[in-house]
Amino acid sequence: MKGDSPINGHAKNTPETSADSGRHVFRQLLGRDPVIPDLTSEESRSLAGKTVLVTGAGGSIGSEVCRRLIQYRPREIVLVDMSECALYEIDYELSHRPAPLPRIIPMIGDVSNERTCERMFRKYDVHAVFHCAAYKHVPMMEINPGEAVLNNVIGTRVFANAARDAGVERFVMVSTDKAVRPVSIMGASKRIAELYIQSLASVADTRFITVRFGNVLGSSGSVVPLFEKQIRNGGPVTITHPEMERYFMSIEEAANLVIQAGVMGREGEIFILDMGRPIRIIELAEHMIRQAGAQPYTDIPIQFIGLRPGEKLLEELLQPDERIHPTGHARIQCARSRPVHLQSLINDIDRLEEVALSDDRRHIVDMLQAILPEYRPENILAHHHSGALLQKDQFTASVHMTPQVNADPSTPAV
Repeated sequence: MKGDSPINGHAKNTPETSADSGRHVFRQLLGRDPVIPDLTSEESRSLAGKTVLVTGAGGSIGSEVCRRLIQYRPREIVLVDMSECALYEIDYELSHRPAPLPRIIPMIGDVSNERTCERMFRKYDVHAVFHCAAYKHVPMMEINPGEAVLNNVIGTRVFANAARDAGVERFVMVSTDKAVRPVSIMGASKRIAELYIQSLASVADTRFITVRFGNVLGSSGSVVPLFEKQIRNGGPVTITHPEMERYFMSIEEAANLVIQAGVMGREGEIFILDMGRPIRIIELAEHMIRQAGAQPYTDIPIQFIGLRPGEKLLEELLQPDERIHPTGHARIQCARSRPVHLQSLINDIDRLEEVALSDDRRHIVDMLQAILPEYRPENILAHHHSGALLQKDQFTASVHMTPQVNADPSTPAV
């Protein structure tokens, strides 16, 4: 089925085409438009004429945050990324938009490099930071645990400390639902980053805020571009488990939520979007196959390949001890949890950094569990269907298997 379908019409997976696909699937599957930010509030005007810095600016979320920031009329947007190619792309795109535009400043840099971070804040009078830089691919981080810790935990600590010391007014960290009762190294690393940001908020003048959300349709590494490619090639569409569910949001919602949290946040909050019901991945795959003008199971086969290391069947948005509070936005909620003693956490992170530098997976996992008792990698529930091509009436049959340690890490994590 390689005719003129909406999906087959995509020549390549650029950030724009993936985002457009995500928006289309989002509306069709969830039956609603993305949540729109409130640009009329006094808080939303607080970025006007200010310098804003975005880390991970070349990534899916970071680049969309940069695009959305323009409507808040900042004086400057400092784009920070380690990838020169990604940084070039977003710098070129923003710099060639119609006027009026803020000044766009691209900076190559590693958020875990203290001198680099200090230099950025000395050079620019930054009012707000949107910290989007992170390693997020679950199976890939299971293979590279030291880098997950060094980037997601140590990088967050270094950049947050530099922002605090520079007198930055607001610091917003992007987190993930995989940080809730984590079973993956990526999720555990993001949970520790959450705890550090919350703890720092209690002692710093800078307003430290966290934003937590689920999967973003159309982002790099998400299932939408993968499913598009598999459908164009005639299948099979590969899914880890027929019962797997995820919370989904559009890339616009993700970026808008990050910015809205930045202007609404006061001290240590975790902002969560009301994302509606979780969606079964099988429903998403069936929907996309039909949108391509084909029929699931007959024209395009579906194959179940089993859960990979660090994956859950179901994701959650709240920790067990967190309580939800309303905000001024009808679709954005605020969560608060018990505070963590900052100095104890600093000591733990120092020891974790030493272990991460050795890249000894076993010791890293042990240290993560010592810091996060709720981190239970051994509780990963994995099922499969022997890699077979299944018919729809075979969904309920599953066979227990061990996690696929050697599974292809290039497959998008959901």
